[in-house]
Amino acid sequence: MARLEAGSERAELTDGVLAETVWMLEKGLRVPRTQIARHLVSILSMAGVTYHGGKRRLLRAFGSYRLTNCDVVDCLLAAQGNARRQKVYTFDAGDFRKLDCPWEEPRVR
Repeated sequence: MARLEAGSERAELTDGVLAETVWMLEKGLRVPRTQIARHLVSILSMAGVTYHGGKRRLLRAFGSYRLTNCDVVDCLLAAQGNARRQKVYTFDAGDFRKLDCPWEEPRVR
């Protein structure tokens, strides 16, 4: 971790790794979401850590995760939709009503 913080070593975070980490901490270890968000944002701020979607998007996603009871994957999708200025199509209307993101339920025939 010290090498990542100093930037002498590199690591890339992915949505899958983040979702699995949050799930394990939240469901498996019962860590409060405010602590999860704080620690992951701390890791994201390390010089050697990169995120393919951009750190600003991830900070927004974890802000939503911390302030709502929405699933972390929905927070990531909402932040991505906002960054790309695209609507998110989802069956999870409950979470997306709480997130600041344009969304729509898909029409099923």
